[in-house]
Amino acid sequence: MDNGEDQLDRLCARAENVVALSRDEFQKIPARELQTLIDKLVRMAHRLDLRVEQSRQTERECQTLTRRLTELFDLAPVGYFILNGQGVVTEANFTASHLLGAPRQELINQPFQSLVEPQYHLAFWAYLKEIAETGRVLSTEVEMMRRDNSVFHAQLQTVFISQGSSLTYRVSLADITERKRVEQSLRESEKRFRSVLDNMLEGSVILDFNWRYLYVNDAAVRLTGANREQRIGRTLMEVFPGIEQQDTFVHLKNCMENRTREQYETEFVFPGGRKAWFEVRCEPVPEGIFLLYLDITARKTGG
Repeated sequence: MDNGEDQLDRLCARAENVVALSRDEFQKIPARELQTLIDKLVRMAHRLDLRVEQSRQTERECQTLTRRLTELFDLAPVGYFILNGQGVVTEANFTASHLLGAPRQELINQPFQSLVEPQYHLAFWAYLKEIAETGRVLSTEVEMMRRDNSVFHAQLQTVFISQGSSLTYRVSLADITERKRVEQSLRESEKRFRSVLDNMLEGSVILDFNWRYLYVNDAAVRLTGANREQRIGRTLMEVFPGIEQQDTFVHLKNCMENRTREQYETEFVFPGGRKAWFEVRCEPVPEGIFLLYLDITARKTGG
């Protein structure tokens, strides 16, 4: 009990004693003492009114905060689940309900694993186990099953919370089906693109910003001699020592540093002294530069 409550108790006891007095005893109390008691009671009543109002304000603020947190939980752009220590759903937001095509009431008390495509069950339990053991926030990708048994790709991000005997998992779920579709499309496009490059008559090479070979097609191997194993991961300067002194390097460097297209004809001197003329096209690409070249020695020498 704090000092304010002690003071209130004393004032109330004093007031009760005064009220219990007989008329004669009451009249013996000095008027100043009575006025002082009344003033103290009035001030204390005012203080109590303020405390009650503050308490009500605090309660209103708590209710407002709770409402806002509930809105954030329900209207978040990703699905949110709260699981107990056994992986059973205890709460789910509206977005989770929408993503899975099921009313929230149907999700509650369901093992979360039952919402995961069966081939991912073992991996999912290993995922939860690792989170509980390490305390880390971890992500994983799985396939989820909707109420109508259709499947979508999902990314899960989960945190494990231990408070005494209360163990919970907080899981966010995002539908990444479109992202996976785009990734697959890009992989297929890259496969087709590489197939085209591999079968071109021109030599085709991709160099990164450190002049390291990232890609070499069959024609490049045939035209310049060095095979893929001798190039991939090595620099242009390692494969062709002294190339910095040749005319072609001026064009390649300009393309690399200034991100400009270059198209030119040049005589190239190979290690060992062999010479050949090439028509070269060089373009900046996100990885570095992309080269296409064709042997035009016969045309240039009339041979």
